[in-house]
This record gives sequence, structure tokens and C-alpha cells, in this order.
Amino acid sequence: MKHLAVFDWNGTLFDDLDANIKGANAVFNFHGRDPLTIEQYQETFTFPILHFYTANGIHADEYLESHDETAKVYFETYEKAAQELGLRSMVIEFLQWLNDNGVDCMLLSNHLKENVEQQLARFHIRHYFSHISCNDIYDASFILKMNKCDRLRTHMEKHGYNARNAFIIGDTLEEPEIAELLGLTSFSITGGCLNRERLLSSGTDYVIDHFSELFPVVGKMWNLEYKKAS
Repeated sequence: MKHLAVFDWNGTLFDDLDANIKGANAVFNFHGRDPLTIEQYQETFTFPILHFYTANGIHADEYLESHDETAKVYFETYEKAAQELGLRSMVIEFLQWLNDNGVDCMLLSNHLKENVEQQLARFHIRHYFSHISCNDIYDASFILKMNKCDRLRTHMEKHGYNARNAFIIGDTLEEPEIAELLGLTSFSITGGCLNRERLLSSGTDYVIDHFSELFPVVGKMWNLEYKKAS
């Protein structure tokens, strides 16, 4: 029986909320809008990303007409800030535990593949993942839609994974929505792009604050031995 653990990257494994906010605020500044506080960001962030910017005062036509310049502004600011940030606590221990128990780990991200691969190399954790699925380009089609669900569905069908033996974890509303559509168990982690209240109302199966909370839950769910995390 094959098990699959699906991880979002930004805000989930990579603790990059600060860089995400700085990138977004660089975009708002580029468009002549006021910056957001952490509270405002976590209250309004959503996918598709266009909806986040329009909810905070940037008109859709204005954003789409300058999406190349906007993307450059965001990623230049984000990448500079991200260099100072690290993984969430106990991420490596959890990935190692899953690998030791024969669980396949997949990284499923909306971020650019080149940037994610660089970050994985910096943290020396690429080898924990049997599959990496990101976006190759940041273009208008990405801005207007979500495609993580389609990518995950294709991967699961191609490799014969049963949704009953899979979970997904993330920090936005996207992961509970994907889980509901595909039949996976969903975990939502606080401290990322959404506040706790939004996660609790998302329909997710579990809301957690720390990766240590996953050991007993996943261990019981899949009958895996687990060590008590300190």
C-alpha cells in the first residue's frame, strides 16, 4: 500500500511569511497603493492571486496590463527577503520520519520551480521528495487561475495513489479545497498566509500550529510508529 504526503512550500515548509508580505507590499507600492499590515495580509490573501490584489484596491485590468513588471517587482523583493529566512521547526525531522516509513513525499507549489529548487538545495532537503510540482513561468494564465489541483490529480492517477492513503498540508484555503475535491485528508498550519480564524472555517480536517503535532495524528491514521516530538 502506497502512502502520499503532499506539501505546500511557501508558508508551510518554508517559513517565509515576512518575504511574502514584503513582496506583496512592493507590488502595492508599484501600483501606488498603501502597504498591508500582517493582519490585513492574512485576512485577505487568496488564490487565484489576482483576487488578492483586486481585494486590496488594484483593478484587475491595471494588474493584468502590467503583470510582467509586477511579477519582477514581487520576485526581486521576495527573493532578497527570503534569503534571510528558514524552514519551520521540525520540518526535516518530519520528512525524515515519513521517508523512513516508506511514505512518498511530494512538494506541490504555486511558486516558480527554479526558485523553489534553489531553496530546496540551500536547505539540503531535495532528496526527501519523490516529486516536485511547481509553476515553470509566472504568466497571465497563472495569475487568473489555480492549477495545483489538476497537477496533483494527474500525478496521483499516473502513479496509482489512492486518496484514502494521502494527505495534503498547506497554509491557505487552497489545500482544504483540493482535499475536498480529491478526497484527501487535509492539514492546515497557522503562521502562514492566513490567520487561524480563516483556517478553522475552511473545512480542513486539522488545524495545527507546529509540525510536532503531525507525528501522532499521521502515525495513527496510517498505523506508523512515531516518536514523541519535544
